[in-house]
Amino acid sequence: MKKNKMWAVILILLLVGFIFGCEKDYTKEVYDFITEYIHMVSYEHAIHKTHITENMKGYFYDYEDKENAEYPEFMLPGGFRDNILVVKDFVIQKIEKLPYTGTKGYFGNGLDGYSVEVQFTIYDESKEKGEYVKNLGYWVALANNKFYIYADDTLNDIYILEKDLEN
Repeated sequence: MKKNKMWAVILILLLVGFIFGCEKDYTKEVYDFITEYIHMVSYEHAIHKTHITENMKGYFYDYEDKENAEYPEFMLPGGFRDNILVVKDFVIQKIEKLPYTGTKGYFGNGLDGYSVEVQFTIYDESKEKGEYVKNLGYWVALANNKFYIYADDTLNDIYILEKDLEN
């Protein structure tokens, strides 16, 4: 009888370990999504000379339980903004799964959330080296097996990659 209980406890522990071990690590997928998003936004800005396009709308998640946002917070409809920053390159510095994943409230109903830090090297002739580094934060939501930008801290700046200005 003791042997059966011991095997049952071992089986339960293995099952619990398996369940917790099966949680998928989406770091590579978030990396790919942010890279694609930065390239797409840069291209759209360079080609259309507007601060938001139809292609961009599908990348944003609305906190009011709609699947796609009409536009991200802080980017109200209007003309192309004057504060265009030409980006030499960018590096994704850190991707971190947010601790409050799957809870109601701050990050929606059961959304998985990720914080992403990106470092941009921006051309600026007024700087000593002709460029400077700027770090930006993005918050990515995983909803219905698709990634969305939940928020970012770009506010009014328009980031265009150097390669997109050459087209």
